[in-house]
Amino acid sequence: MKLPDVFINILSYAFIGFVFLFLFIIFKSYMRSISGNHGARGTGNQGKSLRLIINLHSDDQRSLEVNVADKICIGRSPGCDIVLDNEFVSSRHAMIRNIRNEYLTIEDLQSTNGTYIDQRLVKGPMVLKAGMQIKIGKSIAKIENIE
Repeated sequence: MKLPDVFINILSYAFIGFVFLFLFIIFKSYMRSISGNHGARGTGNQGKSLRLIINLHSDDQRSLEVNVADKICIGRSPGCDIVLDNEFVSSRHAMIRNIRNEYLTIEDLQSTNGTYIDQRLVKGPMVLKAGMQIKIGKSIAKIENIE
């Protein structure tokens, strides 16, 4: 018994559609995992957060108060949670993470010019504490408080 050609064509197109849908889901998941954003924009999904208060010393002096529920990305890209308009800052330069609502860590995201804490190059995740100085590009931020 032979299936009609129309039915075989419909099955072929449906199979190709499912393959493309599968590839799209994998690509979207991969992009989300490397972006570090996960749609959270610094608010996370746990409901709790640590508040980071920093004074940013750069061309545009400002004080920032940021709630870090999961993680926040710092960089030059408009998609980052904290955007630094500075030619020495990589598009995705550093990541600050909330570890079990107990402490915050910072890590460099393989930036060109590095991330410095108290004049030491960050080579892996480092715990942040009040009074520390973060240098990213030409921007220097002093951590005032973590609550």
